Amino acid sequence: THGQQTLGCYEVSRKLGKGRFGKTRLCRTVDNYLNTIKIIEILPNHDKDKIVKQLKQPLKIEKNDYILPIKDVIDIDQNRIGIMTEYYPQGNLATVLTSKTITDAIKLMKVLAKAVAFLHEKCYIPHKNLKPENILIF
Repeated sequence: THGQQTLGCYEVSRKLGKGRFGKTRLCRTVDNYLNTIKIIEILPNHDKDKIVKQLKQPLKIEKNDYILPIKDVIDIDQNRIGIMTEYYPQGNLATVLTSKTITDAIKLMKVLAKAVAFLHEKCYIPHKNLKPENILIF
């Protein structure tokens, strides 16, 4: 089909978004399950193998309502990796905020504050690119 490619056992299709570090695309597994893959260009001065190894290490994160788990990390080629997560059609914070009331936006911001606190205080992980486009609604 036009616009589709295969990466391992995933069929990659339409673009969902683009950011400074890569493009996010919709993809489907062989059993027809929808996922999202973020395809990241690795800069020449970064160690791609080390990045892949770190991403593949299971994070010691207790089950929670805030952190989207990484399902798979794909070594695409010499300069690119793919990070696979579940697909959430609700979109990201940037797209939903425009249709929310101030009260709803305040509720979302409270949940976001709890999520960031959880990430920092329980997991000791800083989010280095926190912006509305990187916050999925699920």
